Amino acid sequence: MLDFILCALTNLFRIFLIDRCVSIFLETGVNKKKRYIICGCFYIINTVLFWEFRTVWMNMICNLIGISAIVCLYTKSVKINLFVTGTIYLINCGCDVAATSFFIHYQDGESNNQIYAVISFFLIFIGALVIEKIITIHKDAETVQNVSLILMPICSIIVITLLIYSGTCTNIGLAIVSIGLLITNFLMLYLYNLLLHSMLRQYETERLKTQFQVYANQLRVILKGEEKIKALRHDMKHHLNELMLLANKHDTAEIQEYIEQMKLFLQNPDEMVASGNLEIDSVLNYILRKAEKN
Repeated sequence: MLDFILCALTNLFRIFLIDRCVSIFLETGVNKKKRYIICGCFYIINTVLFWEFRTVWMNMICNLIGISAIVCLYTKSVKINLFVTGTIYLINCGCDVAATSFFIHYQDGESNNQIYAVISFFLIFIGALVIEKIITIHKDAETVQNVSLILMPICSIIVITLLIYSGTCTNIGLAIVSIGLLITNFLMLYLYNLLLHSMLRQYETERLKTQFQVYANQLRVILKGEEKIKALRHDMKHHLNELMLLANKHDTAEIQEYIEQMKLFLQNPDEMVASGNLEIDSVLNYILRKAEKN
């Protein structure tokens, strides 16, 4: 019974990690309802087939189809699907082989202790975190601080290995410890995801706030310029009369000085950049104004 519980839990958490890996690779929003349905079907079918038959080829086909079905939710490209499915399956397969071959000589169809599946899950967990780190750095995004997160599954593997080789714990004890470590790792990953999403939402809020301030500043600049133009237009008749009087006197120097004064009046001290591109002007005027204040 404990073996079945371990099998069900490890498979559940493993499929959760597979879905996480797919989202790391592709990072596009998908319908949550469809995602839960496909992941749920994959979990039930995979768990039943493994528990009943324990054959490598059946497990391999089921995993490939299941992973590919999850990837299909994120992309319709066949090439991307094959690449992501193959990569994730090879990581899973490698972790399974490493976990079993280190402790036992595995034979196809043979019933083995599910504690080795727990070790395999921890290895997949580490692999998923490493992939996330590599892809995040490659995309020049915010660095994901998951180095300390990797220590948890590593420590879990060490604990289980020591218990297996020391012989101080019975199979039931090992199973209970493994279930506890599985749940602890899963909860830690879940809390990490919540924290990460919270930080991303906070970053988005700050970005939108800054964007609002940029456009509000540019709007003030434009409105101030419009006020000066309106004032000039209102007094245009007076200015033309003054220029006409000066022209009749042939006083070129006075005319030039009067025009310079008009130009100075039209200048907007808040408009430091006027390239004609609204986005560039908005950002530069906001930053330069802020720099001038500082």
